[in-house]
Amino acid sequence: MLSRDTESSDAYPLVQVSYTVWCNQYDSEEEAQLAAAFATYLVSAEAQNAAADVAGSSPLSADLREEALDSIDRISW
Repeated sequence: MLSRDTESSDAYPLVQVSYTVWCNQYDSEEEAQLAAAFATYLVSAEAQNAAADVAGSSPLSADLREEALDSIDRISW
């Protein structure tokens, strides 16, 4: 979990939010499957933990991951 508190009087926590945007419908099954697979990887625990290790970011919560996976499941062609 991201810690937003600090004891330092000359510092404050910075929070950066990243978004990805996906189409709900693609022209072909291949494009839809590729987009869904990549989006699924991005929200996976594996990818989130890798980003946390490399960039010091905070992984998605389980609730937010489930919400993202529900949206990804709606990708079609």
